[in-house]
Amino acid sequence: MPSNMPPNSWFEYVRYTDDILRNKKTNPLTLSNPFLHPIKPEYKVLKDLDYLVKGSNSNYLKLKLKFYVYFVRAICDFLEQIFFRNENNFRYQKKFYKKKYDAIFISHLNNTKRLEKDFDEYYGNIINKLAKEKKFLLLLIPHCSFSEEEINKFILKSRNYDVSIFNKKLVNLKSKFKSIFEILKERKKFIDLAKHNNGMKKNLLLMTANYFLSPGNILYLMSYLQLKEILKNVKTKNIVTTFEGLAWESLFYYAAHESKQDIKCIAFQQTLLFKYQHSITRSINQIYDPDLILCAGENAAKILKQKLNNKKLGIKVLGSPEEENKNLKINKNKKNIILFLPSGDPEESRYMTNFAIKFAKMNYKISVIIRYHPLMINKFRNEFKENLSNINISCSSLQDDCNIAKWAIYSSSTAIFKAIKLGCIPIRLFCNLPTDFCDPLWQIESSEIKTISQPDDLKDIYLNSYNNFDKLNFKKDLLKKINKLRTNLNLKILKENI
Repeated sequence: MPSNMPPNSWFEYVRYTDDILRNKKTNPLTLSNPFLHPIKPEYKVLKDLDYLVKGSNSNYLKLKLKFYVYFVRAICDFLEQIFFRNENNFRYQKKFYKKKYDAIFISHLNNTKRLEKDFDEYYGNIINKLAKEKKFLLLLIPHCSFSEEEINKFILKSRNYDVSIFNKKLVNLKSKFKSIFEILKERKKFIDLAKHNNGMKKNLLLMTANYFLSPGNILYLMSYLQLKEILKNVKTKNIVTTFEGLAWESLFYYAAHESKQDIKCIAFQQTLLFKYQHSITRSINQIYDPDLILCAGENAAKILKQKLNNKKLGIKVLGSPEEENKNLKINKNKKNIILFLPSGDPEESRYMTNFAIKFAKMNYKISVIIRYHPLMINKFRNEFKENLSNINISCSSLQDDCNIAKWAIYSSSTAIFKAIKLGCIPIRLFCNLPTDFCDPLWQIESSEIKTISQPDDLKDIYLNSYNNFDKLNFKKDLLKKINKLRTNLNLKILKENI
């Protein structure tokens, strides 16, 4: 089994980011740098830190080259807005101006399918239900490409609340130019600081400098500038955001607190807290922090109260939109199928794929299903060249897969929650990857959660449990503990606070 602790470089990195952001001289542009917000010890982050520890010159040159690529992109984007801007294309984007709202919700547009439905991936049906009594504006941060026709159709669709999508082309040219100029000044400040340091500290400063014009930073910085403009033209009592400890969240709270309105910033901690998750558990400065955190579960609320230790910051349990269906029916006629649940991490997905193939080859009579994360399915469907009759890639819903499978293999995927509630025996696969530090069930001690690292371990569990399945699963203690991680949704809490 791998080490239970991330490498020392992770903790050194965390201390470094806290020192930078808690400095009194920290400004919104420094705050916007995504490198200064360590979410959890993921593969890419730890790989970058490993390069920094070794002081790899080639890796630093790659980062520096990336910065100049980002710089050219920023200039091209600026020139495109000057010469090809068409105001008519954005006439519907400001149709909500001069209105009053009880709350502005901030969410994400991850794919164009979202444009065809009103069910939000993060808030579920919360907005639809409350919009019958309250006035809301939903703003979506785009993470995919779409046409102006698709945007306009989505915005003009009849619903009980208003909606719009952040668009960098709506940012005033003067504001955009000023921000890019200030970003370059911030970069130079970190490069100058690096000259007076050495070792890991120097490399961390240089890494920070080369993240300032990254696509993620530009997207969120432009959205922040647009939000500032929106708050000049609409009135609202509250802003509600998703909450994972990302840079844009702090920027948006700052925009709300700095506006001329008395706006309450509500953070919805909609996902899980992992053991080594960091940025969500730190308080930077009251003006950058939310005023209230609504948690998806009791355990998260308890952890945040302990870690943040801020009496001015309210923390309550709202529950999870994913737990609106309280009575999931367990299929008692499950088949002897093993379901693999890789997360959206590409390295974990690759490891699980190879593990599942190896297991299927060794045990041709045992049926295996791999259910890929939506971000990974196309990549691995195209790469899946093994022609094995006992292994399949899922095209069904998570609920359908869990209803037929008896065992569910996971490493860091939160899909294991629904799998357990639908009667699957949870089996954690150790992959010798950073995802091993991100067990979604790390707060739960239960003999029902099996662990494996080799195909033979899985075969042993299969042989020992397929005839005694009912005796091994459906125990109330595990479900009780699971329910503390994701509590049933209580909309009354949100109504009282907006």
